[in-house]
Amino acid sequence: MIDFVKNKQEFEDYRSRFLRLFNSDKEIENNIFNNELKYYLAFDFDYIFDNSFFDTLVMFLISIKSEKIIFYTINPSPENYFLSFNKYNVFSFSTSTDFNEFEDILYKEPDNNVIDSIGYSSNDIALFSSNSDEWAIAGSRDLEVAIIGFKTQDMKEYFSSFFTSFNPCLPIKEYIKDLDDSIGFNENQWTYYNRIIDSYTE
Repeated sequence: MIDFVKNKQEFEDYRSRFLRLFNSDKEIENNIFNNELKYYLAFDFDYIFDNSFFDTLVMFLISIKSEKIIFYTINPSPENYFLSFNKYNVFSFSTSTDFNEFEDILYKEPDNNVIDSIGYSSNDIALFSSNSDEWAIAGSRDLEVAIIGFKTQDMKEYFSSFFTSFNPCLPIKEYIKDLDDSIGFNENQWTYYNRIIDSYTE
């Protein structure tokens, strides 16, 4: 059964893994990935919580022999979340986990208030493997974008091959253009999206 991380040492182990793949001093719009993850695709943040995306991600992970996946909330910080709820807004799951289990913990109420669940309260999040440095995902709810970084172009293409009917993952410029066409960015919003375009260059 999936559960939140409550043990400090376990959290520190996951944080160490996070810091191997991400630069904690950077915001998502300024390229939060380490230098080795340099090939990118973008998709709608909400797809992280989508059944079909979850199933596709799991198939990909099984194929590359990822043992465990870590869901790591960047903002609000796990340390602050722990102070409020005596648990970290971080958990792990295996490729044998089904979507219902995944969804249950996303909306599990830490204090009998669903608003504080990860599914509602998480703004910036990351997903990554416990044993592979080949890929990682960072997402921003406010910016309505998730970005998956890959170590190689071949791995990027291999991941895309798992979407047989509809592929929500696009080149970053193309995704941002589609998002602008959908909602119409104002000048302030373009400041952030231009940072994404400039920062995530291959």
